[in-house]
Amino acid sequence: MTLSRDHNDTAAPITGPDAADPAATTTATLQRTTGPQPIEETFVKTAPLQTAKSMVRVKLENTYSRADTKFISDKDTVRKMKEAVRDGLIAQFVTHTAGQVHTVGQVYTVCDYTGSPLSWTPGPFARSVEAAYPFAIVKDKIAYHAPGNVYTTSMAANWVKKKHPILVLPLLGVWLRNHQEPDFQRRKAVWAWTYTAMSNVATMDKVFHLTLDHKPQIEKWNEWDQDKRETVLEHLRTGTYVPVLDEELKSWSTKDLLEEWHPRT
Repeated sequence: MTLSRDHNDTAAPITGPDAADPAATTTATLQRTTGPQPIEETFVKTAPLQTAKSMVRVKLENTYSRADTKFISDKDTVRKMKEAVRDGLIAQFVTHTAGQVHTVGQVYTVCDYTGSPLSWTPGPFARSVEAAYPFAIVKDKIAYHAPGNVYTTSMAANWVKKKHPILVLPLLGVWLRNHQEPDFQRRKAVWAWTYTAMSNVATMDKVFHLTLDHKPQIEKWNEWDQDKRETVLEHLRTGTYVPVLDEELKSWSTKDLLEEWHPRT
């Protein structure tokens, strides 16, 4: 079903001359040098249960083949992780109980970060599998898309976060909402605070190896003991100061921290 931008749980249909057409699309226009170019984007909120399950399975197959299988040699461990994550994502499906007759009994999902419904079709609101933390621990080993570390988000939110700590999303929200503050002095103060906080997150990216590819990342993190791993994960989530940050900073020069990231030998 195609929905309007309000994305209400009650399945609000698109208004306008095509409202009665289930295949109606919302159209945005992108101005290029050649003139206006229409880009069609269909927001499909609900899907039949079996179709939704199949889409989750395919998505996870692609995700694990691109990432986790590259650095976890035990195929049985990867299989069990994938199955547990799959069952968890399917358990989050919400059954649609209102709206047009043909959508009742179908399922939809919401973004774990925003609570907004997601689309089953490609686009910025499409469902995306997101690893909230840069790593997790499975049987005393480093893993990535592990149970408890996989969430459903919009494609747009996933691309914004990328490899950054999850802390970057609320900070970005503070920055954007602050544009509406009518008091300029207060607005300027919050901008300065947020800029400093984001700069600190950029430092965290480097010293805790978040900028590396998965394989060299895991090699670095495997050198840490369990207490350090847990401390770093908590720090990446909250931004609260921890002594381990000072320990890691000792191996970095000011020049390396301030320059654009490049691989370190």
